[in-house]
Amino acid sequence: MMGRPRFIVVMALLAIVSLFLGIFTPACRPEYTIEESEKIARNFVRNEATFRFDGISETLQLADTTALGPGSWEFVFRYDSRAAGHGDRTGQVLPQVITPHEARVTVTNYKITRGALDDEWDMMNQQLGVPPAPKPAYTVFELEYLLIAKFGNVFYVDPDFYPVAREGQEETNARQQFAAIRANADEFAAILAHLGLPDKSDYTDEEKLLIYREHKKLVRAVEMSATGNTYHFVLLVGEDQGERIEGTITGSGEITVTKREPSFNTYPICLAGGILIDTPGGPMPVEQVRKGTIVWTIDDSGERLAATVVETSTTPVPPSFRVVTVTLSDGRRVIASPGHPTADGKALGSYQPGDTLDGAWVVTVERVDYLGGATYDILPAGPTGLYRANGVLLKSTLGD
Repeated sequence: MMGRPRFIVVMALLAIVSLFLGIFTPACRPEYTIEESEKIARNFVRNEATFRFDGISETLQLADTTALGPGSWEFVFRYDSRAAGHGDRTGQVLPQVITPHEARVTVTNYKITRGALDDEWDMMNQQLGVPPAPKPAYTVFELEYLLIAKFGNVFYVDPDFYPVAREGQEETNARQQFAAIRANADEFAAILAHLGLPDKSDYTDEEKLLIYREHKKLVRAVEMSATGNTYHFVLLVGEDQGERIEGTITGSGEITVTKREPSFNTYPICLAGGILIDTPGGPMPVEQVRKGTIVWTIDDSGERLAATVVETSTTPVPPSFRVVTVTLSDGRRVIASPGHPTADGKALGSYQPGDTLDGAWVVTVERVDYLGGATYDILPAGPTGLYRANGVLLKSTLGD
């Protein structure tokens, strides 16, 4: 007989705990769909006084849709009415003439935020004079997608395929980096919206690969720097003979191009001219190193040894080409293409102040215009392909 009262007490406690969690657990972020938002906008038009008065039902149609931001769209509807004018015109003497109308309705998070009929009638307040349309506010990643959509065919160096493509490497990186990509809520939301994927608890390996590819594009295709609500951007368009485009984009997505010039967009990920290579005979400018030159390299155990250079490269670059200058806490400084790999295989341009590189702290990372006509690289014999440039241990981009 004692079991039943105890059961009732336990169930009551569970109910209280569930209620407590229901009150204090944040609700999941709702997913606002374009389909449901369009229904809300259409019903708003149908129930607005102008359409109710003499709108011709069978003429109502959706003419256009514009995305304004997450959960926000502007819908444009067109329809005919049997007489001129706006609103409820009961008691007025009206000429019976078919009158076309255009209604612009903004729905944000399933709420009507603006309604303009023929750009002169305020559908929400039923009066002449329409308030200006609110400008959409985008995240940085949504702005990058706007730029990519506008200019198309953006060029960037994919680290999974250059300088060395390894089978399965992209898929492995997609799985390993997925958690970090997802942790950036703004970027992840922008990618999901672009791909048309839902926000869910788990994703297939194929979906993770799609998300990872978009992440690489957003991180590498557009350089963005903020000044207030305006962003300065630089991007490259087209491979080989293409363009370098520079300009600004506001937080509401207004794009202004300030410079557009020809650019030879290729994959030069080598050293700037004048960089000194460590050799047993002393430092030597990289452009003077030839096949057969003896340089210092590092073997698999980390020991320094002299090795013969088995390959060199000289890559022409356009006048608009930029390099990265990385300065370390011990005074060493190396200048190379942003994609040049370090001994860890990490791109030189991906380092940030405070990171460690070759046993020292990174102090500054600066991207500057390159005044030389070519970049250079060497490949020493041995298993690692490592050499020191201005004293910093780097990895060759040549060979396997």
